Amino acid sequence: IYDHEIFVRYALHEAANSQAQLSLKSVITSFSGTNFESAEKHRTLLALWENNLNVNTTADYLHIHRNTLIYRLTCLKNETGLDPSHCIDDAVLCKLLLNHLQAD
Repeated sequence: IYDHEIFVRYALHEAANSQAQLSLKSVITSFSGTNFESAEKHRTLLALWENNLNVNTTADYLHIHRNTLIYRLTCLKNETGLDPSHCIDDAVLCKLLLNHLQAD
């Protein structure tokens, strides 16, 4: 497995189309803030990953209503174009980006 920082840099510089690059940059911008909303995104995505992308289990784990979790994921999708609860590629990319941001 490659170092997550190398993968993220590769993905940012070698994305096949501009839409993919915009999506990656928007995810990094969205996640890199220090406000409560960004911390909430981090917690939500890490919990989703830890619970095998299962929405019901993740909602229980976070002690929130399922619809609250779905709302958070919908906001993420609208903001970045990534849907980690329905697309494994998006989930892996989110996890790698979170790892990258935590390493900084």
